Amino acid sequence: MTILFYISKRNSPIFNLFLKIKIMKTIISILCLFYLIFLGCTKQNSKTDPPLLNTHWVLSSIQNIRTKANLQFPLASIHTSEYITFTDSILAVKGICNSGKSSFLLFSYNDSIRIIGVGSTFIYCDFGNWEDYLWHNLDSAFSYKIDGNQLLIYSKGTYNLNFIAE
Repeated sequence: MTILFYISKRNSPIFNLFLKIKIMKTIISILCLFYLIFLGCTKQNSKTDPPLLNTHWVLSSIQNIRTKANLQFPLASIHTSEYITFTDSILAVKGICNSGKSSFLLFSYNDSIRIIGVGSTFIYCDFGNWEDYLWHNLDSAFSYKIDGNQLLIYSKGTYNLNFIAE
């Protein structure tokens, strides 16, 4: 009698519903397990690029657009630097002897940049040529690229500007 009761209980609609639910839970659990395994196995880049905004970018070199030759910033040995910092609305620029600011527009869909109205002080400086490189090429910047801790600003002027995050 017990066996007949057990068989009839197994063929009941309630039993079939519970069986379907258990199978669905098992399938979902297996899918979640595979998802976690594959997500855990993907290589994550532990080093992230610094953001363009609110990072102190120090000029390290310039690259001649025609010849592709790099010219290293000569004053690093005496701890003098030229740097830029982008905030939400202003680009702050610090040359060797002069400083200034401008507004800018970023177009993240194609990493383009437009720097508008670079204004600065212009006092005499022994290394005025480096200040000219910075000011004139920022004024004609059209694109940028961040790779690791380096920022490259492409210019329509004579030189592309290479910066390092500090």
